Amino acid sequence: MTLTFSERFTAWVVDDSPMEAEAVQRVLAPSGDVEIFLDGATLLERISLAPLPDVIVLDWMLPGSSGLEICSFLRLRWDEAELPILLLTARGAKADVVEGLSAGANDYVSKPYAPQELAARVSVLVRLRRAHLRALRAESEVRQRETDYRRLTDNLPDVVSRIDHQHRHLYVSPSVTRLWGLPAEHYLGKTTVELGMPANQVAEWNAAVDAALRGREASMHFDLSSRGGLRHFHSRVVPERDEEGNVVSVLCIARDMTSQVRAEQAMRESEERLRLALEVGKIGTWDSNPQTQEMTCDARAKVLFGLKPEGKVHPDHLFEPLSPEDRERVRTEVDRALAGENGGLFATEYRTPLSADGVERWVSVQGRVFFDEQGKAVRFLGTVRDISEGRRQEEEARQMAEFQEKLVAIVGHDLRNPLSAIQVSAALLARKLGEPSLLRKLHVISTAADRAGHITRDLLDLTQARLGGGIPVRPQPCELHAVIREVAEEHHAAHPERDIRLDLADTAEGVWDPERLAQVVANLLSNALNYSPPGTPVEVSSQRHAEELVLRFHNQGSPIPEELRSRLFAPFKRRPERSAGPKDGLGLGLYIAERIVSSHGGHIAVESAEPQGTTFSVHLPWRVPEGA
Repeated sequence: MTLTFSERFTAWVVDDSPMEAEAVQRVLAPSGDVEIFLDGATLLERISLAPLPDVIVLDWMLPGSSGLEICSFLRLRWDEAELPILLLTARGAKADVVEGLSAGANDYVSKPYAPQELAARVSVLVRLRRAHLRALRAESEVRQRETDYRRLTDNLPDVVSRIDHQHRHLYVSPSVTRLWGLPAEHYLGKTTVELGMPANQVAEWNAAVDAALRGREASMHFDLSSRGGLRHFHSRVVPERDEEGNVVSVLCIARDMTSQVRAEQAMRESEERLRLALEVGKIGTWDSNPQTQEMTCDARAKVLFGLKPEGKVHPDHLFEPLSPEDRERVRTEVDRALAGENGGLFATEYRTPLSADGVERWVSVQGRVFFDEQGKAVRFLGTVRDISEGRRQEEEARQMAEFQEKLVAIVGHDLRNPLSAIQVSAALLARKLGEPSLLRKLHVISTAADRAGHITRDLLDLTQARLGGGIPVRPQPCELHAVIREVAEEHHAAHPERDIRLDLADTAEGVWDPERLAQVVANLLSNALNYSPPGTPVEVSSQRHAEELVLRFHNQGSPIPEELRSRLFAPFKRRPERSAGPKDGLGLGLYIAERIVSSHGGHIAVESAEPQGTTFSVHLPWRVPEGA
């Protein structure tokens, strides 16, 4: 509770005579702020809504309720110290004075009055109230200090106790209860032996207490079992003296060090785990002082840096054997870290020269610079790791991938000419042959050649996507819905038993590559037909937005498993629920479709759930042809 005071006081004057009320106001105005009420009802309404005034000057004779009745009513809630009341009336008989004071008034002034007397009596009542408020404030502060002290002692982690010359406890702080569950009173008057301290610690305890009783401060460590298990304490034992300097008791302050001890133990275990991890990972460590240029390396770091096992190490020793390109690059990266760039973090890779064991290595060096309050680099430490095997594997993988890509390109390119010859020859023979059995065989030849042609085209597109920086597109004005209808008719001819539904109400005039988008539509439509149950429809729709055209390919059937969606557009991937057959490709359809759409600046999204089915959404940026 906080109470504040101002130099001026507040006074409420209640008098049905405006002239009398103003006269009181003139007397009190030099020292106070005066508010006038012409009846008791207005006063009671006001006092329920506003802070209490310092004093009320109340006329006895009021219309409605009299001053005595108002005074008696106010005293039901506030006493004389909280709300001083001065009765003001022309009735001066002793009986009237007694009646007024009995009603709860603090003082009484008879009319006519001397202004100095009225001011003096009001001043006395104001001082009375403010003294009361100061007392309340002081009492509140004392209670708060008591509360704070109790909260401090109740939550103090240290156990504080006072020991007499017979080693008995005179006082124990409440914090002891949290440790052992017994109230502090349980320990009073007892020695540590009587309280059950282990015998091997009693002698050390008694020696520390005796030393303090002789005037010397002592300390000790001891372990005690508690409700939370074994706890570790450090205790200071301090002599307490009287005015003559005689030791009258001993103050023991026992601090629970369990967390610190456990942290130190955990740190030691962590350091051991780190040592083992460095050993298993064949990682070396180094540490340097940028100010003194002193540097230390463990044995493995020296081997990986190509340094001699013996002798001191200087940071410049690491740069000298490097090639000129690596030397300048690594030195620049070190300087940036020492300057505080990237928070002082340092990471680089380079080839080391022949080391003491005659091996040339690739190493990964990582470190961090630590700075003082002025921003000066004071420590630079880190690790070094042999990454030669990883580099070798990466190079082999890169060469293999490059070989595979080139092989695919060569095969795809060289297959196109003989396949074209087969297709043309089959078409010419079909015109001249009339025997049905021969025509069926020509149809098989033509179909196989078409399939091989599609595979060859997919292989060439894969090569362009992965080696050529993306599948090239040649945007031109086109009507995309016409492209979709043409592709849908081709697929319906190949699958007459399936229902392909188109919802393409409006035209879609835009700037795209019609041949490549026909390839996208064909791949997604084939995917929808292949992965939906026979007899179910496949739906193709389009929807135009402000800046894009969205094509949707929907089919029914079981949803795509969640674990496959992240690699759905990867090359050479097919969903496992469809067994490979004569009409299957290489699993490049979705990959090529995604690459073509990406080359247009768009993207493909997938939604697949039970029982809604699967929907592939193609989002294409819409650019209207010039002049349209």
